[in-house]
Amino acid sequence: MEQVIEITRIHDLMPAAEAKSRAIELFRALSLPEPDTIGDRYPHQVSGGQLQRLSAAMALIGDPKIVIFDEPTTALDVTTQIEVLRAFKTVMRKGGIAGVYVSHDLAVVAQIVDRIIVLKGGEVQEAGRTGQILSNAKHPYTRELLAAFEPKARGAAPVVSGSTPHSRD
Repeated sequence: MEQVIEITRIHDLMPAAEAKSRAIELFRALSLPEPDTIGDRYPHQVSGGQLQRLSAAMALIGDPKIVIFDEPTTALDVTTQIEVLRAFKTVMRKGGIAGVYVSHDLAVVAQIVDRIIVLKGGEVQEAGRTGQILSNAKHPYTRELLAAFEPKARGAAPVVSGSTPHSRD
């Protein structure tokens, strides 16, 4: 619990008792089990999906205007990914918080976002409403990303062209 409410204490946003109450509220809104006590568990005592939602609670407890999620569901199975992202979406809409989801997996984030911007090498390739991009992708790279997540009959790993940008020192 202390880690979740730490930001409220550092920035003197609210008294400790109020922060704990707010954390439990967020745990409940994020569909975490046993919201009154889950904040006292160690990371190895919760599932991957629960850990992601606890991390989101830490990000949301200070009532930010915007939250940036960088691969928020990596290493989670598809069912858990959807559950976690829906919980994020519900809490953020209710709180009027904007979210930016950084992910290579368009199929997953497309279920919760209103707009998609496709980047390659730091350059915008395509941008638009989610439905428009998914149903009528214009840029070849966007089409490759979408095709990479279609079920593969042979189970082959998806291949997307291009390379990562070079690091700058």
